[in-house]
Formats: sequence, structure tokens, C-alpha cells
Amino acid sequence: MIRVDGVLQTQNVDWRFDNDNPSIFYFNRFMPASSNIDVLYTPTPTGNVTGDREVVGIDYSINFGGTGNLTYAQAFGRETNTPTPRSGTARSLNGRYSVGPWSLASNYRDIPADFVSTSSATLNRNERVLDWRLGLKAGKNGQFNFNNSNSSILTFNSSNSTFQNTRFVRTSADYTLGVDPSVGWPLTLTAGRNETDTGISRNQIDTVGVSTSRVLGGLTTSLSLDEQRVSGSQSAQVTNARIQTSYRAGSEWDFSLGYGLNQIRSGGQSGQGRDLLGAINYRPTDDFSARLSLSEYDSGSVSSIPGLNTGFGAGYDGNGFTSGTGTTFTGGATNGQNTSLSLRWQANERLGLRASGLIYRSFGSVSSNTRTESASFGMDYDLGGGHFLGGDLNLSTTTFGVSSLKSTATNATGFISGGFGKLAYRSSASVLLSGGIVNLPKTMSHLIYLWITNWGRGKSSVCRPIMEMSRDTCLRVSLI
Repeated sequence: MIRVDGVLQTQNVDWRFDNDNPSIFYFNRFMPASSNIDVLYTPTPTGNVTGDREVVGIDYSINFGGTGNLTYAQAFGRETNTPTPRSGTARSLNGRYSVGPWSLASNYRDIPADFVSTSSATLNRNERVLDWRLGLKAGKNGQFNFNNSNSSILTFNSSNSTFQNTRFVRTSADYTLGVDPSVGWPLTLTAGRNETDTGISRNQIDTVGVSTSRVLGGLTTSLSLDEQRVSGSQSAQVTNARIQTSYRAGSEWDFSLGYGLNQIRSGGQSGQGRDLLGAINYRPTDDFSARLSLSEYDSGSVSSIPGLNTGFGAGYDGNGFTSGTGTTFTGGATNGQNTSLSLRWQANERLGLRASGLIYRSFGSVSSNTRTESASFGMDYDLGGGHFLGGDLNLSTTTFGVSSLKSTATNATGFISGGFGKLAYRSSASVLLSGGIVNLPKTMSHLIYLWITNWGRGKSSVCRPIMEMSRDTCLRVSLI
């Protein structure tokens, strides 16, 4: 809702949304500086999670001695008790191998659009991705890495019942000349290219950068500089510079401070952003520690780069089969402040306690003008006999601008784990309750792991939680 000098404005008549970022709007006529403009943003749910959901997965791993391994993962997810039940099977193959100075790692995953996770049943995405990384140790101090990721992601648009395909290719290379930072300046050179094609827009982001660091007694200093150039449906240029320092004063105190600057140029506009981060750590004994951190950032005056789609947000994220395209490109005028305090106390040999608090404020043209306050408490307890119990409780409240509207969330997690000889177990549960202006249903997930450690060797396997079928073959079963 938008009012100008108290008069309600009409969408698409007096103002319109940005085509690429719906949190930005433009007026269709000139607004004098003397006008009073009031804007009320109301967040809305992005999905409607219904029905019962379950996922059953199995992993199979083969070790090639000390040179590498190959792991196959498969998960079957389904949704029931709904008018349109769905199910799908996600698969991935992950491997690594090294010989001499060479190393190779790769991953292939295929996730169908009907795959359902316990956290959400509204993914509606099909993803096929091949990632690989080649490394070469060059001489005594050099290291060369080459990375490539090729993604094809099909996303369902519920507003018009159509699928949109996103093609994303990320290629990067880096070279590090690693000398001892206490006697010299180790140097890392990086170069990369991100290409995104959504069918509607096509963009390319080229990045080059250099970084180094130095240690002088208790003082560590890091420097970095990079430049990003955007071409395709839109053009832009971003230059980033950053300095990060940390100082350790004895065994109890250490301090860190970082400052960054960036310059954004696009479409005849330019803006300068900055960010400042400071932290203090205090650890008087091995049983107690505290950390206070403060940060403030301002990304500059360029509110958006219309037509730019970096591929960020496409693909899966955070549901077990985790990927997504990702990007290091940032743009848009927003600023914020963050203050956090965390405490840890080992009360005795068996009981460990932790607590933290957070106050976060954000405001600007591409953020939601919010203030979030949260607190969390957790504990771990040794039950004896190789059995452990633990859990965390998190409470948060978010208010929106000067409005009285707010959103609250309570998240509780817990686990119990242990073992009987070579048989080990772990069971965990989580509950999320949320409310306020966005009312989401109560959700609960339960996770059980079953595994057996190495036969006859008396120590855990490197691929736990698993059941070892032979010396170089491992099996993991999970029920979610």
C-alpha cells in the first residue's frame, strides 16, 4: 500500500513494480522532494505446505584404498494425504581420486520435479548438475585449481502453470603461491565466469581477483581486491576492496576488525558501498568463552540492476540434496546493523551449556525494513556409557518498519545418540512453530540414523553413519 501526501495510490496507474525485483517499485510520474511518501510492505507466504511427507534414503560408498572413494546416494520422497499426492526419487554420484600431484573430484545429481522433502512439498523443480574440480600441486609452494559446474534447472511457475528452464555454468581457476605468512606475503590469483540463461534474460559475470595476508607476532592482516564485469541483458561493473585484521592479546583475548569498500557502476549510475565488522573473543578458561560481534553495512545508492539474473536461488537448497547455483555478485541499495553475543560454559565433565542473542536491523530499497530479535539456549549432556543427550531452543520476533505487525517463531531441536559395542544409534527431532502476520502450519521432522562401525578395528569408519559390508564398502540407511 502506497500513499502520497495521505492519498492512496493505485498500482499500474500511479506506480508499478520492478519486473525483476518485486520489492522495488517506481512512480509513473515525477514526485517532488516536498511530498510525504508512505509505503507499507506486507510479507506473504511463498508456498502452501500440506499433507504428510516422508523421505527414505540409502547411500553406498566404495573406498579405493587411500587414493579416493565413490559414493552413490538415493532418496525416495513422497507426499500423502493430499488431493494430488506426489513422489519422486533423487540420485547423486560423488567421487574423488588423487595420484601424485594431481587430484580430481566430481559430483553428478539428478533431482526430479516430483521429489518431495520433509521441509517442503512445493519445490516443483527438476535439476541435473555436473560439478568437477581438478587440482595440481605445482612445485614446493604452488597450488593450481580448476572448477566447473554445469546446471540445468527446470522450475515450475505456479502463477501461470508453466515451466521455466535456467541454464547455469560456473567456471573458475585459482593459483596460490603459498609461502609462510610470517616471513612473506602468500599470493592467490583468481579468475572466474558465471553464465546464466533463463530464456528471458542472459547474463555473464566475469571476475578477477587477488588476495594476500601477513602475520606479524599476534597481528594477522589480510588484503583482497577483485573486479566483476556484467554483460548480456544488462551491463555493470563492481570493484571490491577489503582489509581484515585480527590481534591475539595473550591466551584470553583476541580482537578482529574488517572493513570493505565497493564501487558499483551501471546504466549511467554509480554508487559506493561499505561494510564494517568487529568482534571480541574472551576465553579465560577452557570451560568458558564469550564472543561479541558488531557489524554495519551500506551497499550504496544503486538500487538495482534491472534485467540482471545471476541464477541465484534456482535449484535445491537445504533439503538433503543441497545445491543451487549460488553467486558472489551482490548489487542493490540496502543497509543494516547486526549485534550478537554468544556464550559457552562447560559446567562439569558431563554438562555443557550455550546461549546466544541477536539484534538485526535492515532497511533500504531491496530489503524488508525489519528488526529481528532472537535468543537461543542449548545443552549437551553425557549420560554415561557412551550415550549423549542434547537440544536447542530458539525464539525470534521480527517487526516490520514502523508498523505494529510482527512475526514470531519458536524452533526446538533435540537428539539422543550412543552405542552398544559395534552398534551405534542416533535419533533426533525438531519442532517449528511460527505465527504473526504469516501463519505457517506446525511442522515436525524426525530423523533416525543407524550404522555399524568398522568390524574388528575398534574405531569409527570415515563414512559414518554407515554399515561396513567389507573393508572398502560402506552402506548408510536413513529414515526421515
